[in-house]
Amino acid sequence: MKPPYRIAAGVEDALSFERLITTCFGIPPEYSGALLQRVGIENVRLIGTGRDAPAGLAILHMGQYFGGRRVSCAGISAVGVAPEARGRGLGKLLMTSMLVELAERRTAISCLYPATLTLYRGVGYEIAGGRYESRIPASALAYGPSALAITPIESLSDEAMRVCQRSSAQRSDGAIERPAPLWARVGEHRGETRSGYAASDAQGVVHGYVWYARRSAGTTLVHDLVTSDLCVIDRDGALALAAFLHRHRSMVRDVVWYGGAHDAFRDALAEVGAATSLASSWMIRMVDVERAFQERGFPRTLSGTLELEIEDTLLERNHGRFVLRVENGTAQVERGGSGRLFVPVTDLAAIFTGYASAETRARFGGVRGAESDLALFTSLCAGAAPAMPDMF
Repeated sequence: MKPPYRIAAGVEDALSFERLITTCFGIPPEYSGALLQRVGIENVRLIGTGRDAPAGLAILHMGQYFGGRRVSCAGISAVGVAPEARGRGLGKLLMTSMLVELAERRTAISCLYPATLTLYRGVGYEIAGGRYESRIPASALAYGPSALAITPIESLSDEAMRVCQRSSAQRSDGAIERPAPLWARVGEHRGETRSGYAASDAQGVVHGYVWYARRSAGTTLVHDLVTSDLCVIDRDGALALAAFLHRHRSMVRDVVWYGGAHDAFRDALAEVGAATSLASSWMIRMVDVERAFQERGFPRTLSGTLELEIEDTLLERNHGRFVLRVENGTAQVERGGSGRLFVPVTDLAAIFTGYASAETRARFGGVRGAESDLALFTSLCAGAAPAMPDMF
């Protein structure tokens, strides 16, 4: 008999999940409790009963932006199976049960950072974007006057900073509407306290902000500034923060931040010198195809109709034929059509975010259809390379 899948509750479940976090991820016990407190026991799912449940995960309810609009998303974190219970299929059972729950709740998509591809592809996830690290010597950052004032973030309201983050995220495919547990770790995480500064105008509008920690660069005095959050909404904000970070150059070797392959802060810099590399790939899973397309934004200058046949052997709601109509930046989805374009749910995830073209997934995946349909699908979902600065 399969062990039960359940919502965690109570002290025993809390201790069980903390044990999994410590055992599977090497997180010191003194920080596993803080992680659970931020996530909330009600967002933890476990397999099995008792204090030593063998598998668990955490769900972060958030939004992820595509085409300028928020798509409801469940971020999946801390998926762990106890060492003594591995090899019994509990990881797949845990993920499958969780996806069925999300489908019942009509969550549109799910997102995670994979430690393995086999498990997650096996339940319908696919690589759909990246998290990129950029690094530049502090001395190479442009320095110049700015009309914006640099002030400690503590002197501003939290809402001013969050408005800035939302404005930036809405313009970036793959960026998230940050939930409370991820906001909580911006200023402090696992005992590391960060400093925060904002660039704001005379009306108090925040054009950009940065949170960073000082980490040793291998010598006694010199260190790197490693950001936990760097956000800009326009060129003025980017240049003001660049000048601020440049002024750290006497003691700072490199400034490090996370964002996209197309990064607004880096692209605003006056000179070359920043090195960007892929830090991690993330995956998504289409949980409710109809809702995902209806919530996503599309180019207002494009319109078209696609008759899709989606293959999803796990979630019945997604399996079958759908007609997708896009006009004026929004989509309508209904059951039916001829199924001219065949798309497995894994390939659909990569196309949906704009990470891969439909033509590429036809060559290397399971997509089948006429060239005209492939080209239309690619055009409708195309945008800047999908990226997410947050890690969870």
